[in-house]
Amino acid sequence: MNSHKNRRGKRQEIMNKAETIKSFSPSKLQDTHKYYSHQPGELIIRWLLQCCSTGANSQELESREAQQLGSLTGEWGINKRIGKGAKISSLWRQLVLSVKKYPLEDGLVNS
Repeated sequence: MNSHKNRRGKRQEIMNKAETIKSFSPSKLQDTHKYYSHQPGELIIRWLLQCCSTGANSQELESREAQQLGSLTGEWGINKRIGKGAKISSLWRQLVLSVKKYPLEDGLVNS
């Protein structure tokens, strides 16, 4: 019975969070894409750290919005995983999970 209450409480918390998050406009998505795009030759780890230090953790996105960001890296496998999974999560979390699930040929270096 306690676990049922916990699940109901978590579900309500997620619904409340979803209500407070405003959808990104197309221009905001475009600006976010430009701001968080990986530069050719930049180490993936350096890019991730830069995204973290510049506020990617505070950018809450719906999965469809994250997918609309388009190609943030030169790695197809990473790009296709951005926006998969949780309905709403931070851009930082989506980037880290995308990189974590994609084996890079040269470790953390992007070609």
